[in-house]
Amino acid sequence: MRRGFLLFALCVTGLFYGWNRAITRDGLARYLDAHPKTFKADALLSSLGSYHELFSHHGQAISMYERVVRNYPKSPRAEACQFGVASNFERLKNFDRARQEYEKYIEEYPEGRYAASVKKNIEILKGL
Repeated sequence: MRRGFLLFALCVTGLFYGWNRAITRDGLARYLDAHPKTFKADALLSSLGSYHELFSHHGQAISMYERVVRNYPKSPRAEACQFGVASNFERLKNFDRARQEYEKYIEEYPEGRYAASVKKNIEILKGL
């Protein structure tokens, strides 16, 4: 019984370590860069960006979101990812770059889901 539990605990630990390493070291993102036609790659990168954003890894979130915007511009997730890039730069207090990314959002998605919020953010950031 103990041996079975020990084996189970070891497998769970190994799975967690491998998953965490794949996410935090960009292993999965590098794979998707090398194989851009992977099924739902845009959804996976967007989800990884959200994961990093959730744990305040803003630099890594930006990296994931930028990959979606760059590699899958026609994706339904590209708009949210462009907004994610800008908002994460804002969280990093890189206000000039955040404003540039918000302006890029308005250029690409003038009637987008976040357009009203983005316009307000641009005005606020111009005042800083």
